[in-house]
Amino acid sequence: MSTIDLHTDVAVERTTDGPALEPTTPDGPAMWRWERDLPGPVAELAQELAGGDWFELRVTSAVDQIAEAVTRGLIEIGVADGPARRALVDDVALLARTVAEAAARSHVLVRVEVNAAEMCPVFHQDANVMRLLCTYAGPGTEWLPEPSVDRSELGLQGRTPADANAAIASGPSRHSLPGEVLILTGSKFDERGVGAIHKSPSAELGSRLFVAIDPLDDDPGCRDGCC
Repeated sequence: MSTIDLHTDVAVERTTDGPALEPTTPDGPAMWRWERDLPGPVAELAQELAGGDWFELRVTSAVDQIAEAVTRGLIEIGVADGPARRALVDDVALLARTVAEAAARSHVLVRVEVNAAEMCPVFHQDANVMRLLCTYAGPGTEWLPEPSVDRSELGLQGRTPADANAAIASGPSRHSLPGEVLILTGSKFDERGVGAIHKSPSAELGSRLFVAIDPLDDDPGCRDGCC
């Protein structure tokens, strides 16, 4: 797998072939998006899990051991063995390698979760280097292109989440699609302290199965990947 270079000021449009980097404003964050179709067995299993009981699986591991660790976790929560589970594990391992290479790290924190809660209901940037997000089934992460962000309005500032979001979003937001991969840089990505702005989808949209993967180093930063 080739290394993904995110160390530049870029906005990334969707591509079905891999990362396609295009210039953006000098003060904008780096972001990578990969639109893809999930294999049929993975999509079917994801729909089944998203419609079932809520769960959260957390795995911290070396990248080359993620598949084994995620497999153990899925066994513990009762996901039956079969081609679909193995394909899901292989995909999570692929995404873990992708973001680890992008961040030049050897260990990652992987969260596989089913929920319908708005854990991060307000548009924000993460206090980390970068995070990979992929929704396998259900509503996807909501994010703002840089021209649609008023950074002076970030934070609740004594407002309700709805009022804060209305002030932060100076233009339309976007939602990731099932299977689509987002790598969002955080405030610790470089010296500018500028991260991609995003939030959890509305709980009214229903449950979802998603994975959040953080490259790890000596500074834990924001590890409560919630979006």
